[in-house]
Amino acid sequence: MKKIRKIILLSLVFGLLLTFHTIPVKADAGTDEIAVTELNQIMTLLVDCDAKERPEEAAETVINFKAGSPVWIIGQTQDGWYEVSYQNLKGYIPVECVTELQVEVDEQGAMGLKEAGLDEEMEALETENEMVIEEIERQHGEQRRSYIWIAVIGVLVVGIFATGMIATIKSNKDKKENSGK
Repeated sequence: MKKIRKIILLSLVFGLLLTFHTIPVKADAGTDEIAVTELNQIMTLLVDCDAKERPEEAAETVINFKAGSPVWIIGQTQDGWYEVSYQNLKGYIPVECVTELQVEVDEQGAMGLKEAGLDEEMEALETENEMVIEEIERQHGEQRRSYIWIAVIGVLVVGIFATGMIATIKSNKDKKENSGK
């Protein structure tokens, strides 16, 4: 009976110690969620601007933009930053660095993006893509021709080797026939 009381008493003391002992826990600063209001629009940069990893001036730069460049704004924070996206990278730029995009509407109601310079950029990209495609097609054509030449040379080598073997066999056969007479 005394052993049971000692076990209960030790359990109570141990339980009380665990109750009053606190374990310090540090919060990871990188897990803070940033409240962003969704926008999804194109704007133009007024000045050269660096997109930061977090909406803070001291944060690391992830994207560099030049003045006049169009930027894809995907959201806005409450403390004056736009969230931007460029080639699978996301960053934050100050609101005062950009201006709203002026979209032209022509007589048929179609919208143009001339102020952002996107028409010229798209034309340049299309021209560049056409040149890349032509170069790739040219390289594929050269590769096919080289495969054909490899096959032709292979057939010629095999033919020469076979001709030499046949000539050698025939020559040995003729020698045996001539020596047997």
